[in-house]
Amino acid sequence: MSNTTEWNDIEERVKLSEGADFSFDVAGAVTELAINKGNTAPMIVRILSIAGGLMAAATFMFFLAIADILDSEYVSTAFGVILIIGSLWVNRFVVNIVLDTLSISMYGIGFLLVMVGVVGMGVEEDFVAVLAMMMAIGSFSALRSKVLAFITVLIFNGAFMALALQHELYVLVQVYVLYHLIVLFFLYMEESTIILWDEKWAKLYRSVCSGFILSLLPALFLLMQPDLFSIEINHVWMTSLLNIGLILFVILKIMRSYDPVQGRYRPLIFVLSLAALIPLVLAPGVIGCLFILLLTYYGTHKTGFVIGALSFIYFIVQYYYELSFTLLVKSGILFLSGVLCLIVFGIVNKIFKADEKI
Repeated sequence: MSNTTEWNDIEERVKLSEGADFSFDVAGAVTELAINKGNTAPMIVRILSIAGGLMAAATFMFFLAIADILDSEYVSTAFGVILIIGSLWVNRFVVNIVLDTLSISMYGIGFLLVMVGVVGMGVEEDFVAVLAMMMAIGSFSALRSKVLAFITVLIFNGAFMALALQHELYVLVQVYVLYHLIVLFFLYMEESTIILWDEKWAKLYRSVCSGFILSLLPALFLLMQPDLFSIEINHVWMTSLLNIGLILFVILKIMRSYDPVQGRYRPLIFVLSLAALIPLVLAPGVIGCLFILLLTYYGTHKTGFVIGALSFIYFIVQYYYELSFTLLVKSGILFLSGVLCLIVFGIVNKIFKADEKI
């Protein structure tokens, strides 16, 4: 297809969707489309490429161990830094699926070598965690790969969680959860602003969201199962109350998107939602996953929605079996919850049908 034909085709499709007055950088869009066409591959090829890269990384680490390179902390650290810099350079300036996979493997090996070297030097664990966070921030500012962006978000949040658990400051687990809730709320509520802010954010936005969602789940698990790890977390309900407030706000945004003018059903939906959420105030995992589901539904983020749905099912089952009630009472709770959900579904369905008639 010639450039002129491709330009016209893109302009027609975008203006048909956004309106005739909508303007955008057509040349930039065509250039980006050409790059994406040259870097596309079936999902199975990408998965196999990443798996092959991980196996290559493991083999390379084994070679380094045999060569006694890992025995020297300074050599290990220096070699790791070189690999990280090389992976970021490849990732930033080379657009190719094979080299992109190679850069991911190089980054993983380099990060592990730096951590092994720093720990071998006898550096305090606090500094190791802070160093991991700083490396994640520095790497994110230089990369443009979605997978590496996802990994750096996990590294940053994981180091923060390790720092809290290491000093047994379990209140920071709740701070960690609140921080994730607020960041996710901002990411999804201000999606258009973030994407338009910088070209890089437009590429990495979904990966960052997925990283924050996935790194939130272990903290919710800790709040739901503190005895399993012999930790004590007090006032869990405070985290749940903030979460409930954010959920109600997201519900309001969803209702406005479907029913921007008429608001006669909103008070009833708010009351029913609050009635369903209040009994779960001591189950932050369930409420947190509900928050993820609503946010990803509002932002049409399929990957995040699937993660939230699977996690929601798990936390619901866990919460149900940990209730200190008889089986009959548990059955009654499930029955009433199901009835309440059907009522909400009926109201929302009625609103949709009313909108379709209009």
